[in-house]
Amino acid sequence: MSKCRYSIEPGLRMKRFDDEIAEIQKALTKLTEERDSLKAYVHGHKALLSFVRRLPLDIVQEIFMACLPTHRNCVMNIVDGSVGWESELEQRSEVTSTWLQRSGECPLSISLHSPEFVPLDTTDTDTPPPTPALQMLIAFASRWQHIQFDIPAGFLKTLERLTASDVPMLKTLALNQLTSLSTMGRDPSGSINDIPILSETVLRVIAQCPNLWSYSFSFYDDADMSSGPVVEHPLLQMVECSGDLFTFRLFRRLSLPALKEFTFLEGRSNANLAAYDDQLCIRFLSSSLYLESLHLGCDQLSPSSLQNIVCGLPPTVKRLHFSARSLWNGPSINNDVLADFTPVSGLVTPCPGLQVLEINQCMAISDAALLQFITARAATLKHIRIDFARTLELAIRPQLESVIPGLDISVTHLPPYRQFSPWQGLSDAPPPLPLTAVPLY
Repeated sequence: MSKCRYSIEPGLRMKRFDDEIAEIQKALTKLTEERDSLKAYVHGHKALLSFVRRLPLDIVQEIFMACLPTHRNCVMNIVDGSVGWESELEQRSEVTSTWLQRSGECPLSISLHSPEFVPLDTTDTDTPPPTPALQMLIAFASRWQHIQFDIPAGFLKTLERLTASDVPMLKTLALNQLTSLSTMGRDPSGSINDIPILSETVLRVIAQCPNLWSYSFSFYDDADMSSGPVVEHPLLQMVECSGDLFTFRLFRRLSLPALKEFTFLEGRSNANLAAYDDQLCIRFLSSSLYLESLHLGCDQLSPSSLQNIVCGLPPTVKRLHFSARSLWNGPSINNDVLADFTPVSGLVTPCPGLQVLEINQCMAISDAALLQFITARAATLKHIRIDFARTLELAIRPQLESVIPGLDISVTHLPPYRQFSPWQGLSDAPPPLPLTAVPLY
């Protein structure tokens, strides 16, 4: 009996403890809930009394404007995505549309990067429907002013439906074709993402945007372009295009009397360079009577073609930039080409008012020829930048500083290659110095 009593009493005491703990936990839970509710109420009123809310509106506006980037548009994720994002896409597109509507009648500067997938049931000849982001932005086309679209070329067909009355405020337009994602989940040879922008598309966009003054595009089209109406745009001042040398066939049907800045960058090699006619480029550039700036990619141009182009430039050109993507393929500018720019008494010199000359990946110009050119052009030159893809031959800076004080000049060479180092063979030898990086485009 005593043993039974000893086992029952501890059990009853434990039950009392459990009951008391349960009551305390119940009270604690109730107090916690009441505290959380009161905490939310207090925090809400603290937010209303926060220092930021007491700032004058003009100060808040200044802070907001100071946080905006100056080198690009603000970033907003519209989730222009693939399958499985439909609900979030609709919500964010609606938010973006509302945000744009709040801008009233202000001109819009928009950059759209939309690497969308093409539906698998789209055939090669189909024009895909506009992306939700693009369709949403088209609703604001009447207020477009500065536009950059980085989207697959097939989707750019949507823009062809716009007319001059749809984009009355458009001034700058950049169309960049995206193809990097076309290999994901589909054969790139059959992807509509790889359809290039055609010559007719480029001409149609120019014709339909009468207030355009800057246009950037890339395309590869072997069309002859020798027949058809000529499209003239009286206001277009800046053109940047990338493609192959046959791109200049496009300019057989394009007249740009107000062109001031022209950039041509080579994007791929040509299958038949023998069919290239540099007269197309010469006629286009020589007819641009107000041309001031020329940036020319020279990977595939021969020195003779480059000489012909240089000698055909209008006298208004003040800024020249020759560049190449490959260290071994260009630019093809050499001493003979530079000699054409060097004034000689009694001869007509191309670009008599040249102020700026920039060349990257330069291998075929000697330091002595560069010194002679700069000295002869001392009256007009303001800026020189030459990135040599070779080692130094002649130190010309000391002579230039005495001849042309104040000239903004940057001439870089590769460091000399050392055949032997006194550290060679030692276990604690420092690593070799890397070659100076040669800038590309």
